[in-house]
Amino acid sequence: MEEAVKTTDMLFKEVWEKSFDGMRIVDERAITVLVNQAFCDMTHMTKEQLVGKPASVIYAAQYQVNIQQKLCERIAARTVAPHLERKYTLWNGMEAWFELSNSYLEISDEPVKLLSIFRDMTESKRAFEALSESEERYHAISDYMLDLISQTDTDGVFQYASGSHSTVLNYDPDDLRGRHIYDIVYPEDAERLKILLGNVLVTKRATRFEYRIRHTVGNYIWLESVVNPLFTEGNKSVRGFVFAARDITERKRAEEALTSSEQFYRSLINNSSDIIIIIAQNYIIRYGTPSIERVLQYRPQDVLGKNVVQFMHREERESLHHTFREVLQTHRSCSLQHRILKKNGEWLHVESIFKYFIDHLGMECVLLNTRDVSERVSVERELREAHALLEQRVRERTAELVETNQALSESEETALALLNAPTDSSMLLDAEFRILAINETGLKRLGSPLNDLLGTEAFSGLPSDVAEHRRVKACAVVATGRAVRFDDEYGGVYYANSMYPVYDGEGNVARIAFFSQDISDRKRAEEQLRSSRERYKRITDAVTDYIFTVRFKDGRAVETIHRPQCVQVTGYTVEEFTSNPYLWIMMVHEDDREKVKAHADSILTSPDIAPLDHRIIRKDGTVRWVRSSPVVQRDENGSVISYDGVLHDITDLVASASH
Repeated sequence: MEEAVKTTDMLFKEVWEKSFDGMRIVDERAITVLVNQAFCDMTHMTKEQLVGKPASVIYAAQYQVNIQQKLCERIAARTVAPHLERKYTLWNGMEAWFELSNSYLEISDEPVKLLSIFRDMTESKRAFEALSESEERYHAISDYMLDLISQTDTDGVFQYASGSHSTVLNYDPDDLRGRHIYDIVYPEDAERLKILLGNVLVTKRATRFEYRIRHTVGNYIWLESVVNPLFTEGNKSVRGFVFAARDITERKRAEEALTSSEQFYRSLINNSSDIIIIIAQNYIIRYGTPSIERVLQYRPQDVLGKNVVQFMHREERESLHHTFREVLQTHRSCSLQHRILKKNGEWLHVESIFKYFIDHLGMECVLLNTRDVSERVSVERELREAHALLEQRVRERTAELVETNQALSESEETALALLNAPTDSSMLLDAEFRILAINETGLKRLGSPLNDLLGTEAFSGLPSDVAEHRRVKACAVVATGRAVRFDDEYGGVYYANSMYPVYDGEGNVARIAFFSQDISDRKRAEEQLRSSRERYKRITDAVTDYIFTVRFKDGRAVETIHRPQCVQVTGYTVEEFTSNPYLWIMMVHEDDREKVKAHADSILTSPDIAPLDHRIIRKDGTVRWVRSSPVVQRDENGSVISYDGVLHDITDLVASASH
């Protein structure tokens, strides 16, 4: 039994002394009976200074009597709060936040005692205050941006809207707070926005979205927004969304005009009486316009994959071979009059323009622009005397066709150059995400031959989570007919992806143009910048010198930012410096004020500023010697844009020098 008691006593002492929380026991008169080392560290006092002394000795002198009296009354009445959190001014002038847990120790035949467990919350409180200050600065900056910055909760209710909402949409930002974003989003877009926010809530990844939003006058404007998840502390869950949006109405109008133009020219090609055919080097037909059916009675799909020679008259096949080889070797356009077999067995007289062409896969081909000239041939036979005039007309028509095809070639070559951009992989997918075409960068990235990839599902070779995410995005493009942009990562590489719908003749999404860019270097740079900022913050938070920053505009100081360490050097808090912009000079010793002012003025005019030693009067009335060292930042013209002042307490150094 005695051994068990000894063991329990040893364990109690071990826990008591090694606890990170400060622990104190006081008697019914609020006299300290016992403290652990953590409590001594928190209060900057020794056990000899605490044990046997009133519990209030740890607080500032002006508060001790009142605190001691109230604590005695509450111990006697058993009304000490079991839990509380409060800010205290300690005996040495420092301010600290403590979270207290109180419980009574009632042992038979002994007076009651109070056990208080102190947890130091000072650093977390300061971090929260710094975060609040950072958010206020962020809001102040966003109010002057032309982009629309807003924050909503997970239900889409505005928590914050930047001042630019009044400029772009004519909404008062204060009136938007508490409203649903869906109230002012175009109804069709609102449903898509709900789906998108649901995906962000699940994936916890930022995404881009284009939608229409109502102006106060009633019309709608287009916005492109980057939606970022807003995390709870510790990044464990999403507590809302941050929207960074900009007006893209003019761009949308331009895109719609371009789409209309493309549809117009596509309609011209599809309804033209001329036949356009693309032939590979092995004479296999790769593409044919719908006019094939009107002119030759074949459906376009009936001739795809067939050898073009089988449709040519035997007497003209040698001319075809010669013209074909010449175009591939010289890259010059050629024309040829020949006969071509119709489906009903008749021979049709046509004239073809042979043009060198590189398709979207980088393969050399020949483009044929073929026109029915049967009527012309008939007239030539019947009207030999008009042959010279007819030939002139043919040459004029041929020249027009050459010019038209030259313009078409330049447009196609430009598109192909963009498609084969070295840093982007590009694919054309069907509605079931099978690969129809892929550029050289894509082939290198996937590491497979072209023939092995064509017809396969584009995402099948990716990690399952990445593949499923891309399928969801592709399904959204097919379902909504809208382009999507998103980032993802696999194999240690980050990609910025874009998917665009490609419509068929009936306006349905038949294909998807998919572009993917390696952005790993950018991501690494962002991570390095983030680490650098965090490292700088840890360094500045660890120093005990008082650092302040003064910003200038047009030669005038417009803002002064004080760091929390100011209280250790001056006794004044950041709030006191902020509320009194003249406190920095008022605390300077009267005999030193003129030289301090002159030193501050010389920062704008002198290229090199030496540190200045002078006296200050702390808030508690004591006089301290400090060394003020400015670190100046200038713009490209040499004008001062800001400087960081470091105030270092050198009182001990001055005192030792005087002796």
